[in-house]
Amino acid sequence: MKKILLSLLLGYAPFIHADSVTQVFVSNVNQSTISLADSQRLEQLLNEPRLPDHIYWPAAIISSPAQDYLIQQKKEQVLRDLKSLQILWMRDHQGGLVQTTQQLLRELDQLDVAGRIKITLDPDLSRIEPVNNPRLSGKYSLFISDRPSRLYLLGLINSRKSLPHQFAKGLDEYWQGHSLLPGANQGEVYLIQPDGSIDLSPVAVWNQYHIEPMPGATLFAGFDPALLPARFKNINLRIAELIANRIPE
Repeated sequence: MKKILLSLLLGYAPFIHADSVTQVFVSNVNQSTISLADSQRLEQLLNEPRLPDHIYWPAAIISSPAQDYLIQQKKEQVLRDLKSLQILWMRDHQGGLVQTTQQLLRELDQLDVAGRIKITLDPDLSRIEPVNNPRLSGKYSLFISDRPSRLYLLGLINSRKSLPHQFAKGLDEYWQGHSLLPGANQGEVYLIQPDGSIDLSPVAVWNQYHIEPMPGATLFAGFDPALLPARFKNINLRIAELIANRIPE
């Protein structure tokens, strides 16, 4: 993963208006700083020749300090709620669920996230789609990586944490042969694509259908909704949303 820190002082919704030169700090690339002229749009950044070659744009994330703060707050709240759920199950003497929740807590605590701004980062699309070519204002971080060769597994699953990505291989094929932890949803898995899109996809034999994870996608095995107390019913989706903000490796 390469992180590009941007001091972008330009203006267009959903960004804040301002006037200045755009400074782009590129870490892991000779620690260089890229300066862009005032009033340039996102396409100038994405097509900047001094950026690294072979960027896998579907996994790239651009974030702002405000969005980073919000996602960190959401992460902390999810961790607090999982700890509360763990205590509740501990009081009910649900040992398997307690251990399952503990594993999930460890995984999420180590999850590096950034406040993804919901915009398509693509050098070509930014030229032809105004909605994907805003002016930029304020400070930003751009996270980029090469094309991943693996697909990641997270959540209530006994498995390696990544698998080789194979062209045209379906979600059901990746899912076969894995054992789930106590309390897991047996029939559905969250597919979080590297561009941040989230789908709750069926994986039971009777209802599965062919869907192909992209390189760098994450399969998240959540809790069986039937086991969750009312106030924790949305915990799976909230975790999936955290994973959608995962910094590319």
